Amino acid sequence: MPIIRKTGALTAARGLTPPAPFDPTYGYSLADLEQCGAPQPAEEPASFDRFWGGLREAARAVDPVPTLGPWSPWTYESGFPKNDDDGYEIADLTYTSVGGAQLGGWVVRPVGGATQIAVCGHGYGGREKPECDDVAPDALCVYPVARGLPTRSLVPDIGSEIGQTHHVLWGIDSPRTYAPILSAADFSVAATVALELFEAPPSQNVPLTYHGGSFGGGAGIMALSIDDRFTGAVVSVPTFGNQMIRVTQQCEGSGQIVREYVAEHPEALETLQYADAASAARRVRVPVVAFPALADGVVPPPGQFSVVNSIAGPVWRHALASGHGDWNDFDPDLRSENPSDWAGDGQVARPSPRRIAEFLREPTPLVV
Repeated sequence: MPIIRKTGALTAARGLTPPAPFDPTYGYSLADLEQCGAPQPAEEPASFDRFWGGLREAARAVDPVPTLGPWSPWTYESGFPKNDDDGYEIADLTYTSVGGAQLGGWVVRPVGGATQIAVCGHGYGGREKPECDDVAPDALCVYPVARGLPTRSLVPDIGSEIGQTHHVLWGIDSPRTYAPILSAADFSVAATVALELFEAPPSQNVPLTYHGGSFGGGAGIMALSIDDRFTGAVVSVPTFGNQMIRVTQQCEGSGQIVREYVAEHPEALETLQYADAASAARRVRVPVVAFPALADGVVPPPGQFSVVNSIAGPVWRHALASGHGDWNDFDPDLRSENPSDWAGDGQVARPSPRRIAEFLREPTPLVV
């Protein structure tokens, strides 16, 4: 299905501080980025669907045995304002994922009661506390930390002893052991946790959305491709898009670690083709609100747009003028549906959580 809404920045931001040693637009205009896509089916591994189908079965077979700590009052310190008429409460979470990995995270719920569920991924830095934009105020939110990442899931061996950046290389000899792929499974198992904690009867049609950016955007798309329990998603600046292009582009993020590794170990491309979020996106059929960036020196924009352009379900693409990093200059020229309903300034302006929830519930084309 084509992208049915296009809003946001028309040109890339400028003035990255400190400046990157390369062009963070990679020479792509918005028109160029709109042509980026996933590898063709013939270019995917022949066993792509069989492999991910097996991982789906493994994730769904896990009994996560979630354990919660005591509940305590919680106030969101970042992101969009939440409806705090009744307030929120938070509890520590531990659960078991694929392969017996013991993971951690948090659960946040509105004191007045939740009517929907959200699983919130995170970037490559892991997370120290719950924070996630775009989440509906009446959602019970599970904030998992993927295996091997701080602060709650530093499991033995996976990245914890060699630095979190190298998590992106862990197990790269095989897709069955590759950490980013297993992290996608961790987010899928987190959905099992969320559904269990919500305690809704199976007959109740409760919205279950995924939210994630950067690492959490790419791994989240992979999770969405195998988990049909999700009813929608919000992804920002997603990584792992179009690996064959990704490994050719200099950057300042984890992709550079992969790029340098593949230069010496080209056989690693076989595993990376299974961890391609753009290929996975072709299997995502639920509504998605996507925020790719026109300039980003950490996750190159061509990879981001390859993911967003390949999603099979209805998409609202809201382009950001810039992604990772500190930017002190940007172009306020925006394609807008209703800017008075946005949150943030011209650089990071994005639809409000209410508008996002409306689209995920009933995706309608942009009226121009």
